[in-house]
Amino acid sequence: MSIKKRTDADFSKHLLKETHFKCEKTGHNLDVWELKLPNTNWYRVIFINSCGILTVDGDYGRYSFCREFHPSPNGYVSDHYWLEKLRIGNDLKWDEYDAEETKKEIKTLIKKGLKDYGYEGEELQKLKRQLTDLLDHVEGEISYKYHAYRDLDIDDWELIPYVKQRNIRIDIIFDAFEEICKRLST
Repeated sequence: MSIKKRTDADFSKHLLKETHFKCEKTGHNLDVWELKLPNTNWYRVIFINSCGILTVDGDYGRYSFCREFHPSPNGYVSDHYWLEKLRIGNDLKWDEYDAEETKKEIKTLIKKGLKDYGYEGEELQKLKRQLTDLLDHVEGEISYKYHAYRDLDIDDWELIPYVKQRNIRIDIIFDAFEEICKRLST
């Protein structure tokens, strides 16, 4: 399975150091994976698992997730899953509403996307009108969400475009996640 990288960060030349401890008193495990360039501490990322918590630290910031990281055998890291686990325990701002990208997504849906989802006939025309009207509200995030989720007569809420641009550092962390998964699965 080929994984699409999110950034141009290249962890392929980084050393991967694994450290595992077990506390005899509590029975808890402490697992640490560290990626860094050889003979330096440059572009360093450290993943620390213990007691149901993952902390990621290093040159791209510090993030706490309310779940331990266990490398996936297929090398894939689900952004949405991990962002949910990040959001639960933090009030970090890791993304921001993007009106222009949301507008592009709406226009793509109007042009061909609704047909790709199987809408046709009168239902297709109705959704096109509703999405066209929604373009008038796209500039303000609160107004957009209000009109999108209140005014649209739609069964599939995930069809409504709502684009947020993520902080590049979290995407770099996810690319590091996947590098670790890839190495440990071989």
